Amino acid sequence: MGCKTLKKNPEHTLKKRYIIIISLIIIGLSFWLGMRVEREFTKWDETFKPEYKIESIYFPEKKESIYLKRKTWGITGNHQTTSISTKKELQFETDTISDYVFKGFSNIIFKAEKNKLIIYSHHKPEIPLKFESEIKIELREYENNTEWNNLKKKANSSYKIFE
Repeated sequence: MGCKTLKKNPEHTLKKRYIIIISLIIIGLSFWLGMRVEREFTKWDETFKPEYKIESIYFPEKKESIYLKRKTWGITGNHQTTSISTKKELQFETDTISDYVFKGFSNIIFKAEKNKLIIYSHHKPEIPLKFESEIKIELREYENNTEWNNLKKKANSSYKIFE
């Protein structure tokens, strides 16, 4: 008996090569697409990070500062809290135990007098249990847009707006 040699089928070899080439192309495209998606998600992370704003109000007689802080977040920036705090950290979490917290969108007009901070707003904040400061916080609500506009006019002189 003789030994049979298997003949290589040229069509079979060609099909294998095409499958390998197509597989390599698909793997390469998948890798490229994955990198693009990862870069896009990184941009989204930056887009959806909260925005912070802070304003320091210094009281020289007490040698102490009070901070008005605002955090805005959400896909369209549609969530907001504003705090009156003794802590100067810019990036903050809402602390209703030691800070005055205004929930929602609320512009504030304020005036510092000796050892008192006068706050005008349309909404009342949550009053903290342990606001540790010698500065007295006086809250005043304005009733309507006319009163608000009159306060805004005064903002150029002795009042300031935190918006």
